[in-house]
Amino acid sequence: MPLSLSLALLGTGLAVPVLAGIATHQWLSRRRLARELAVLREQLARNRLELDRARTLARQESDLLDGIVAELRPAGTALARVADALAQENTGAQRQRLLDTLRRSARGIDGTLTTLADRALLQAGQLRLASGPVDLPVLLHELVNARRGAAGAGGIAPRLVVAAFSNQCVLADRERLAQLISLLIDAALAQADARGVTVTLTETVLAPRRIAVRLDLLSHALVRPEQAESLLLLPTLDPVPSALGSQGLALANARQLARLMGGRLGVTLGAQSLQLGLELEAPVADIAEVATVPQPRDDDSAPVPPRVAGMRRVLLVEDNRITQFVTVDSLARMGFEVATAGDGAEALELLGRLDVDLVLTDCDMPGIDGPELARRLRADPRHARLPIIAVTVDDSERMRADCRAAGMDGFLAKPIEPHKLQQLFDSIGGR
Repeated sequence: MPLSLSLALLGTGLAVPVLAGIATHQWLSRRRLARELAVLREQLARNRLELDRARTLARQESDLLDGIVAELRPAGTALARVADALAQENTGAQRQRLLDTLRRSARGIDGTLTTLADRALLQAGQLRLASGPVDLPVLLHELVNARRGAAGAGGIAPRLVVAAFSNQCVLADRERLAQLISLLIDAALAQADARGVTVTLTETVLAPRRIAVRLDLLSHALVRPEQAESLLLLPTLDPVPSALGSQGLALANARQLARLMGGRLGVTLGAQSLQLGLELEAPVADIAEVATVPQPRDDDSAPVPPRVAGMRRVLLVEDNRITQFVTVDSLARMGFEVATAGDGAEALELLGRLDVDLVLTDCDMPGIDGPELARRLRADPRHARLPIIAVTVDDSERMRADCRAAGMDGFLAKPIEPHKLQQLFDSIGGR
């Protein structure tokens, strides 16, 4: 075979696999590029969806903020008008009405601005919770009483029921917890009629130093059904419906606050009722931790009030060791010598061998409670005229009537405020 033909055949045999390899490489490259292109298209589609969602949320947030600005504008206008009217008014009654309007408007603006500031912190993940001892029944008592005072005579107000609660202090952020509970109380009051709102506090012991707390707020009416239906979104309220305005934003903050505290919110809507629920788990505070809590006083720089004439020794009857510690501290600051008893039976035993000028007793105690202790003391000629003051979270008219019927001389609602305690001591000492 000629040499030239042999070389030609050899070249053809080598070219076929080379060309096949090139073709295979190109095919694989096209497939890889097609897959990469498909991935890029999917990513682009997702980005477009995220962008559309972000634009929608931005529009909704803008609508919400516009609504809040519209809410603030009348309050701001009212402030300006009231300020002008105050400069011209002549009567004390008119001045008081104007001041009340001024106060409500200022509180409304302050509350809305606080809500907006909290919203920014929550959205950025920058809100941090403190930790300190919180007496939940006392905190609820403060919040409920504040709304009773704001409602005035004949107004719609909440009613507090403390059921199955040992009155222990828990570790939590008191300010934020008060804010969260206030939001829920106000949301329930917004739906209430003259029957008001029932606030119920219960606890479940999970471990020796840990409890589960449940707070239920029941409105016995639905005066604004359209807003109540929006509350069904409360556990997952995002985005906030613009129609809810600042209240919706505050409730959205409440949901996130509850989550930060390790709790959860619940909403139950009946035909003619609304129930809001808050569940939290919290550790129980030690007395050493409660010792760091500042006690309420009118003026930290004020001198210790003088002892009441003829009254120096006080017997405090309190079954909760933490509340006992705090109250003893307040009494000592007022210049009294204090003996303590953990229950009514111990108080009777102590009074058999101690001379005291006054008994300060909790009402809700196991065994011999406050009213029963008072009845037994009044039946004993030695203590028939011994001043007895009731101290309790339950400041209902029923409890007051029970204390009066038992022969008690006075009544104080927790938390004890030193100036009110002093006033009561003065009135008893002057009899």
